[in-house]
Parts: sequence; structure tokens; C-alpha cells
Amino acid sequence: MKSVEAEALPFDLSTENLPPCDAIASIALKAPLDEDGVPVLPGAWDNEDE
Repeated sequence: MKSVEAEALPFDLSTENLPPCDAIASIALKAPLDEDGVPVLPGAWDNEDE
């Protein structure tokens, strides 16, 4: 376990080069809502058989 040995995470947690929230929101999934107001996710996301 490299993280334990190095006492650090194996990736950078810097937020310096992240896109602005507006840019992320513009490409985020905006799922339609059912009659109860619950988001309906794409069928391809169904993992009931796993």
C-alpha cells in the first residue's frame, strides 16, 4: 500500500486547474423527473444484474 508507506495520496488534490462550476454544470446530466419528482436515470446505468 503505497499510500500508507508514503503517508500521502497517489494523486494531487489541488483545485488550481479545475474548470469553473458553470462549465461542469453545462455538461452534467440533467435527468428528467418522474411524476413523484424523482430523477429517471438512463437505462444504461441500470446494474440490477450485477
